[in-house]
This record gives sequence, C-alpha cells and structure tokens, in this order.
Amino acid sequence: MEQLKPTKFDVPLEQQWDKIIEEEKEALDAWFEEDRRHFLEELCDVQVAIETLKVHNFTEEEIAAMHEYVNNKNKKRGYFK
Repeated sequence: MEQLKPTKFDVPLEQQWDKIIEEEKEALDAWFEEDRRHFLEELCDVQVAIETLKVHNFTEEEIAAMHEYVNNKNKKRGYFK
C-alpha cells in the first residue's frame, strides 16, 4: 500500500491549519451524508494536509521521535492489537 505524501507547497502555518479544518469539515459532511467513499477520500485529504504541516515545520528526526512516542503511549493504553 502506498503511503500518502505531503504536498510540496510551503504555505504559512495559518493557511495550513485552515486547510486541515476545511478537509475535516468536508469529511464530517460526507459522514453525515452517509457517503462512505467521499468520507474516506476526505480523511485521506486530512492526512495529506497534516503530513504537509509536519514536514514544513519539523525535522524528520522530530517527526520520527514523536511518532515513536505516540505509538508507545497508545500501546500502553491498549489501542493496538
């Protein structure tokens, strides 16, 4: 499975947050319309927007360390199989 990639566009932080909020709203609308395909598409768009936010504001090392920290925290909470 191919992972979603961040965009190459480096825009101001406020615009990046606006994009995430816009995509989340579209996902929520699709959920309430019971349009599963559109809902999944919008979730993927949210993920791309978040990945873009991360890569333009943090180093690869910071991101990797935080991913490890969050995964370990969620393992302790029993969220993973």
